[in-house]
Amino acid sequence: MANQLVTRSVHSLAKTWVAAKSAWNMALGAPGGRIVIPDRELDSQLSLVTDGLTFTQLRAKINSALQGEIGDGLELFQEMESKDGRIRAVANTRRLSLTGLDWEVVSAADVQEEMKDRKLADEAADFVRETFANMDSFEEGLEHLSTGIGPNLAVSELVWERNLLEGIADVWPWRLTPDRDTPGVIRVMTADNREGEIARAPKFVVHMPHGNDPFPFRKSLARPQAMIYLAKALAFADWKIFLEIFGMPTRIGTYQPGADAAQKRELVDMLKNVGTKAWGAFSSAVQLQLLESSQRGSAPYKDFIEHCAKETTILWLGGQLTTDSTGGTGTLAAGKVQDEVKDDLRNDDIKREGRTVRRQIIAPMCTYKFWRDDVPLPYFRRVKPETIDRTAEADLFAKAQQAGLKIGKKYAHERLGIPEPEEGDEVLTPSLDAFGEGLTEG
Repeated sequence: MANQLVTRSVHSLAKTWVAAKSAWNMALGAPGGRIVIPDRELDSQLSLVTDGLTFTQLRAKINSALQGEIGDGLELFQEMESKDGRIRAVANTRRLSLTGLDWEVVSAADVQEEMKDRKLADEAADFVRETFANMDSFEEGLEHLSTGIGPNLAVSELVWERNLLEGIADVWPWRLTPDRDTPGVIRVMTADNREGEIARAPKFVVHMPHGNDPFPFRKSLARPQAMIYLAKALAFADWKIFLEIFGMPTRIGTYQPGADAAQKRELVDMLKNVGTKAWGAFSSAVQLQLLESSQRGSAPYKDFIEHCAKETTILWLGGQLTTDSTGGTGTLAAGKVQDEVKDDLRNDDIKREGRTVRRQIIAPMCTYKFWRDDVPLPYFRRVKPETIDRTAEADLFAKAQQAGLKIGKKYAHERLGIPEPEEGDEVLTPSLDAFGEGLTEG
């Protein structure tokens, strides 16, 4: 009995302490103002890590990022995306499939069946919906968070004014640095604090779209993408050398072994003025041969670079037929499969974005608005457009009419994409053969 009383007392004290801590945190209020502002010294430093990059250097850079050096991984990824047109194209495709959708805020009462305070839930949803709609920087903030797709990290700053969310500001990747004492803690460097402010709510939003990890680079697309990028870059450099040697006509001039310096100089001047950079002047006693590969039917550099491009597309979109098509047999069917894979990736991106917005933006908004930490939090969702097969819908309506089901005219017009006729318009008389016997109005 005494043990039970002690246990209850401990639990009661713990609950009291948690409640007091929550009340104290709310009493402190949201941090106001913006602290991440442009700074020439911080924002102009670029190391250009991909210039002259070798596999040994790349391995060292990847290992450093895997151990938590956030800046190394983000800088590497940013340069790859800015230099490689294919990476930029597929990255934009993946991100736009998310940010191009409309969004909505749904009350927790519409999602959770058992909801005690439905009125508070609806009130919170209305507040969040109105705040987002009136915030000019909200959608821009979502676009910045979507740049985490790939490197697996994007950070934004929440700008508060009198405990109300006024805006969302981008935190540039070169401002991010790891905490040296605590693995997994991310800091944001500012002009006043070069060690960095800890990136945590309610001041910062940390979005990891490929999964939370103390070391974000481990779950990013950057690691496999870096190997493809470097292999393609080296192959392209070799291809340029190949084209310089075999891709343009070469002018060869010869002179007799006894020719003097003036004759040699005249020959060189003539070759330079022919109009090509590929030329040579040799003694007639010298034999020169330019040898090509005997495998005329293949183009190894071109094929390898195309292979790297396809691998990049598969990595980002789940399949390469979403952007490439040879027109061969089965391309249409295979393309539909690839669209389904891409849709699965988009659904996952939508789910992770919604989770981040709800936990790190909506939660503090509702806490500071209602001054309580038990508010039923609204849900943030993307609205996916519905693809309607008009022919299938018409067939369905015909079968429903045959079964004696009633269909509203307004609903039928919306589903079939046919506007309702205005007053005075001539209308077509529906054929009985089109919908079957028994078609009636109403």
